[in-house]
Amino acid sequence: MQALVRGGAAAYPKAPNQGTERICAFMKRAEAINLAGQHLHSGRFLAELDRRVAYRTESQNPDRGAALRAYLEQELLPELRKRVREALGTEQPPP
Repeated sequence: MQALVRGGAAAYPKAPNQGTERICAFMKRAEAINLAGQHLHSGRFLAELDRRVAYRTESQNPDRGAALRAYLEQELLPELRKRVREALGTEQPPP
């Protein structure tokens, strides 16, 4: 949390090589923290959040079904497909 107060991705400490756990097959914990800090401080996180909360979705309200479908199809599905392609290391979209 102190790194967030200091600001900037450069403020994030590098983890020592020994005992570093991997979050996924390709990234170490410190790398993931650094990327998250960059995402937050670049303004991209707030831009994504603003865009996503702008959808007027209410899953329990049948009158909002079109907005919910638009949110899922236009916002979440493309992002999930992108993440799957990145994880698989392929340009082929998942089924």
